[in-house]
This record gives sequence, structure tokens and C-alpha cells, in this order.
Amino acid sequence: MNPNCKIIFVSIQTNSQKIDKLCLICKDFFLKKAPLLLLTESSEASQFLDVLLWKYPKTSFLPHGLTPSKELLLLSMTPSGDCQNIFNLTSKPLELSKQVQTIYEFEDFSSPEKQEISKKKFTFYRALGFSISSE
Repeated sequence: MNPNCKIIFVSIQTNSQKIDKLCLICKDFFLKKAPLLLLTESSEASQFLDVLLWKYPKTSFLPHGLTPSKELLLLSMTPSGDCQNIFNLTSKPLELSKQVQTIYEFEDFSSPEKQEISKKKFTFYRALGFSISSE
């Protein structure tokens, strides 16, 4: 993995905050015309995101695709070797190629179990010496 990779933890307290912040980050990447991979743990999670992004924002939608695709926003259950920006929606931290520049993670306070997953991810990335920030 790229030693200059930035890890950004996005703090959330509720599931509705999770959806709002995820969609805002997706919108930011789309408007910047920068690709973002949304890495999911299951086909059900990918399907949920697929439906969500077709409804967000309320007056429009965020174009996206399932990998492989040429869309800026991609949904996948497997990391792509050429993606520079990833929002990791899985329960495991990522060890990816040197091309990855930014990994987004939720710092999830919505339940004790999710908070523990966030702590484990933070500890993993810190032990590897990555630059970690929060928003």
C-alpha cells in the first residue's frame, strides 16, 4: 500500500447520518469528476447502495455503476487494483495496492459492536504508520 495514503474516518452517530455523509462524499467526488470505489461486504449492501444513489439527491440522482464500469462512482465487493479513492464499507481494514491515495472509513458510534470495528480499523492503520484524520 502507498505509504502516503490518507485514511479519513467519518464520524457518525446514527444510520441516517451514515447515509447522509456517504451520499455527500459521493456527490463531492462526482462533482470533482474523481472516481470513488464503494467497497461493500455483500451483494445486498451493493444493491442497497445502488437504489440509494438512484434516489439521491432527492431532486436528481448520482450516476454510478457496478464494476467493471466507466462510471465515476463504482460499487464492488472486491477492491479494484487501479482505484485511487475507496470508501471502505466492509468490517475489515484494507491492505491494497500502491495506487490507493485515500481510504474513507466510518467512525461508527451507532452501536458498541460498530464502534469496536472502527477502533480495530484505526489501530490497524495507525500501526502501519498511515496519516489518519477525521471529519
